[in-house]
Amino acid sequence: MLDGACRLDRLVDKAHELKFPRARHHDHGAMHGVIDFYKAAREKGIKPIIGCEVLCRTRQPGWKRKPASGGRDVSSYLD
Repeated sequence: MLDGACRLDRLVDKAHELKFPRARHHDHGAMHGVIDFYKAAREKGIKPIIGCEVLCRTRQPGWKRKPASGGRDVSSYLD
């Protein structure tokens, strides 16, 4: 959750100071800071760009991942 943590108020203030017309907020697996970022950016006249990194795991029924030569079966955590 904190792998890319930053203070949104400082981010928006710096973008405003540097006269950036747009700023991006990109969360990892959740969208916790989006509303605060959006409101702060709009107050400073900055166009907010919002993104999220989402991991999707899909597989066919009965599918098993084959371990690399000499490795262990890594599919057990998906079952």
